[in-house]
Amino acid sequence: MRRAARRFSMPRMHAWSPPDDAATAAARSPREAAPADQFRRAVEAIAARHDLARPDEAMFPSGSDVVWGAGPAVIKLTAPAFGAELATEAAVLRHVEDRLPFATPEVLAEGELSGWPYLVMSRLTAGQPVSVVWPELNDDGRRGVAAAIGRAAAALHALPTPRLPDTPWMDFAEALRGDAPTRMAARGVHPSWIEALPARLAPLDLRPRRPVLLHTELLAEHVRVAPDAELGWQVVGMLDFADARVGHPDYEWAGAIEFIFRGAPGCLRACLEAYGEADPGPERAAALCAWGPLHRFGDLGRAAAAVEAEPGDWDGLIARLYDLKP
Repeated sequence: MRRAARRFSMPRMHAWSPPDDAATAAARSPREAAPADQFRRAVEAIAARHDLARPDEAMFPSGSDVVWGAGPAVIKLTAPAFGAELATEAAVLRHVEDRLPFATPEVLAEGELSGWPYLVMSRLTAGQPVSVVWPELNDDGRRGVAAAIGRAAAALHALPTPRLPDTPWMDFAEALRGDAPTRMAARGVHPSWIEALPARLAPLDLRPRRPVLLHTELLAEHVRVAPDAELGWQVVGMLDFADARVGHPDYEWAGAIEFIFRGAPGCLRACLEAYGEADPGPERAAALCAWGPLHRFGDLGRAAAAVEAEPGDWDGLIARLYDLKP
């Protein structure tokens, strides 16, 4: 029997003192707002509150929030400014529970500790993160993993869409298109990319024929896979839905293309075909290249560096990072 998630809030009189507002505002992410030992005291308090196992010796090494294992559970703690993201994650996890062909974390509890919101979830253990298996695979194996990611995304996108506390899709997407040059400049992208960006983004039809539930960050650490006797590879787990939203399905691919496939032969095509696209060609590659910098966390400089494209060489970027050859 599943335990109902419990919400707790306690007064500020607590053994843990959160980072002050100035330190939190100056940090690049919540996890960098204080030393790890300070956050360890917080997760120990949360673990004690919910009768969890003793937290691991160290927090998880990646991500922007404070994420700490505690036996079969995971504690995710963030700054008050990012509380809406945890609320989204909890809502999505409840929405997808037992409705997908792969595991997602179960929400065990949520609450606040000295004003900082947290979420307690079950820890996924099946399979391995793509980040672990990918370096050891040959081209065929990588195409198999890419296809598994396409099938997993198709299953997610096939679900009914939930109501989430997010900005309406078209408002969100149009704002991203409008400020894309400013965002790229702030990330240090070469001006030759930025100059051509408005013309690249203008043709995109941002209105989806059917809005879908998007994970939005299909990164190697967020997807767990295992060998499958019939399919070669299968996604067996997916986590970190904090940036999930409802919107256009093409918004989904930016993370996988830039951080997993990175131009590996046949991978993007294998992913899209497994998702259900028939014979994606050059026009499709150009469109996906535009969706990359439109993404909230997109970075043209980083994308170009992944395939060693010269500044401003859009044709080279499309041919290498968005290669759709069989």
